[in-house]
Amino acid sequence: MAILKSLVIRGASKRLGGMVLYSRAGETIARELAPAVSNPRTRVQMEQRIKLGNVVAMYRANRSWMAGAFEDKKENESDYNAFVRMNLSTNNVALTKGHIAAGAGVVAPYQVTSGSIPSIEHVAVTTGVTSNIYTGTLVLTSATTVGQFTAAILANNNIVEEGMQLSLIVNLQRRNEALSMPYIVLRKYEVLLKLDNTQPLSEYIPLELLAVRDSDGHPLAYVSETLGDGAACFVLSHTVAGKTKVSSQTLVLYGNQSIYGIYTSAIAVNAAIESYGTTEERFLDTNEAREARQVVIDNYIQALNYAGNLYQPNAVIPVSFDVQRYFVLYFAQPVASGATISLLIGESGEPIEVGNLQWEDNRTRAVFYVPGGHAITEATLCAFLVEAIDETLEFDFTANPGVSALNAEAPDTRSKKK
Repeated sequence: MAILKSLVIRGASKRLGGMVLYSRAGETIARELAPAVSNPRTRVQMEQRIKLGNVVAMYRANRSWMAGAFEDKKENESDYNAFVRMNLSTNNVALTKGHIAAGAGVVAPYQVTSGSIPSIEHVAVTTGVTSNIYTGTLVLTSATTVGQFTAAILANNNIVEEGMQLSLIVNLQRRNEALSMPYIVLRKYEVLLKLDNTQPLSEYIPLELLAVRDSDGHPLAYVSETLGDGAACFVLSHTVAGKTKVSSQTLVLYGNQSIYGIYTSAIAVNAAIESYGTTEERFLDTNEAREARQVVIDNYIQALNYAGNLYQPNAVIPVSFDVQRYFVLYFAQPVASGATISLLIGESGEPIEVGNLQWEDNRTRAVFYVPGGHAITEATLCAFLVEAIDETLEFDFTANPGVSALNAEAPDTRSKKK
């Protein structure tokens, strides 16, 4: 603070450059303004910031049906704000700045409704999602009417009343091959449960999406074979005296969850953070150290933009697999059908079978995960063993530690520093 003898300020305070001037006891006082921090980028702040992108993407995909979805939202709170509040703290999906700008989205197990009607329980199965809405002896056919469907549900479920609406919400996971980015497709269906409705149930919900499981109580299930992988749930709602009540529901992931697994990994978090720029300047870094770190950053972003999936940069396996990790291997030539992939740890170690192996791009790219629970040190020889019908290919992680992908066949799209 400084007292100025030659400048007189009367009345309100004023700003001058980086100073604020005000009058006190007949004297003009100058005080320096605190520096503005308009874009904080500490690690903790960036981890919080990147959580928002996919929550917004999921809301945009579902907002067409969400009016009234949050029965107990706060006064003057919008549906958007309620959705973000309920899901931001539990969200682990990380999208880069470029993904968000392009409208990318990853189907995630977010809460999509909140209310006073008892929740419907869901369990993911191989071909979709099974609920605890029981149907007794009902057999679904093309002749099944809404009235018959309603009667079966009312007779076997205490939480359901006539006049309620049963909705099926499905978020499908899709991937734009041209942009190598994931996106979300919404499918929604509804039927008002009325005993006197003689119209076919199939006019409201396609029968290929419904099944009555052959188990105790014959629970109603959503069948995913027609639409593909994603997440789904049933929702009950009831409007009484102008007030809509709903059951609290969370989408349940089913089928192939590789894209969700990839974009919730530690690699995805780092990629998302670094896509917004350097998090914090490291004062003691030499230029060489900064440049080396930027190479790793570029590899993260290249992995997202080129493959649409993530691989480990610098061909270094993590010290331990506490959780499963996803990988992509590239091949110069298509690999014969029937090929298997396993991870070798150490020269005499037993091969570890990889999970969810998928072949893409005419069998020139393999996407899979390695299960967790394996201790690995950087000094340990690690390699992927690819066994085809007539040949065996090995990829040594320690042979070329500077290679950006697991296999050098992946094209390097990074701009070169001049």
